[in-house]
Amino acid sequence: MRVWLKRVDSFMGIVLSGMLILTCIHYFLPFPFFPVLDAMSIAVPWLIVANGFYLALCLLLRSKRIFLPLVALLIAILSFGSFYGFTSPDDGAPPQEAFTLMTYNTRGFNARGYYDPKNAGEQIVAFIAQQQPDIICIQEFNRTFLKHFESYENRTITPATSGLSPQAIFSKFPILRSDLITFPESANNALFADIVKGEDTLRVYNLHLQS
Repeated sequence: MRVWLKRVDSFMGIVLSGMLILTCIHYFLPFPFFPVLDAMSIAVPWLIVANGFYLALCLLLRSKRIFLPLVALLIAILSFGSFYGFTSPDDGAPPQEAFTLMTYNTRGFNARGYYDPKNAGEQIVAFIAQQQPDIICIQEFNRTFLKHFESYENRTITPATSGLSPQAIFSKFPILRSDLITFPESANNALFADIVKGEDTLRVYNLHLQS
């Protein structure tokens, strides 16, 4: 039994530490060898936590395999730094050049009541009104809800005549130029807008890919 537990322990260490190391190294390669490792990058925080627990277990058991999670965690920290930033009231107000951007797939504001809760559209509108973002990128927009965005004088929306899934960009800043990007054999599409913020011009993409 003890031999079997040691083998499981060793296997866990190789898998957990190996996955974290490979994902970190793969991130910096000029081209991907294994696309699945690109997807694994979203699991890096969880792999760090798992390797942290494994490191604690190795310390508790005085295991010689402690170097596996230790090396993996060092590589992750050196590669990505801190994953979380913390602010306090002492940090003061955000810089003057800062702005807020929201992206939201509204599913047509649930206008036809396909999803629960039935009043999801009203809840989305109330949430956006509460947050008051400077720029909003909405996927699956519903034009009957335009009246709720009258405070945004600058906007671009997928043309109704295109027959495509409507996307929208609303901005409190002037829009110099905007255009539609279509995808072959798909009703999905993307919009971009060149938005003037102070002395800068920002290009914002609202992208809705097909599942």
